[in-house]
Amino acid sequence: MIFGANAQAMPNWIDNFYLNVGATQIDFDSNGIVTTDVVFGDRTLIEDLSIPNSTVSVEDVITPSFEIGYFLTRNVSIAATLGVPPTSTIKARGSLRALGDFGDVWYGPPVIQARYHFNVDGRISPYIGVAATYVIVFDEEEDTLERLQVDNHAGWGVTAGVNVKLTENIGVFADVKKIELEADNQFKLIDPESLALLVKGDARVKLDPTVYSAGLSFRF
Repeated sequence: MIFGANAQAMPNWIDNFYLNVGATQIDFDSNGIVTTDVVFGDRTLIEDLSIPNSTVSVEDVITPSFEIGYFLTRNVSIAATLGVPPTSTIKARGSLRALGDFGDVWYGPPVIQARYHFNVDGRISPYIGVAATYVIVFDEEEDTLERLQVDNHAGWGVTAGVNVKLTENIGVFADVKKIELEADNQFKLIDPESLALLVKGDARVKLDPTVYSAGLSFRF
């Protein structure tokens, strides 16, 4: 009886929450132009030298994820997508391919979304929306390069997905997001014997990830 009384006393706004748990795949459509400063001793000999046919790419990843959402109205909800922070490898491409991997980046890409849901009372409920992200870089690990630094960066995009009810409170979902995103990466090449700075550079990388998510959905 106490349990039943507490259940009846729970506020109605609890019913507006939903939780999605599953896996997320991040596919980067990455490209960028690498520019460098050529340094000798304490002197900069050449500034902002663009390396022809040079670019970098970012390795695709899959990570566990979860999403908490809240219905503001019958058809409109907001949601925050979080997950286990993944690690991606930054790879040299084009004329820089011989350098191999620049290094690894450990980051967190939370996504905030606003969605419009169709057929909310039906078994199959599709939705569309807009999304914003702010990628937080926790750590960088150099490989070919010394002192690799990747800046935090913001982006925006669109999203679409569908929820399919299995029971009144449990279902499955599938979701895709397309995010417009760019990142600045700074690096340095050091003479291993004298430790003198040889080259410092900047890579402006257009990431533009497509983010796929799927899993179980819970309504409270």
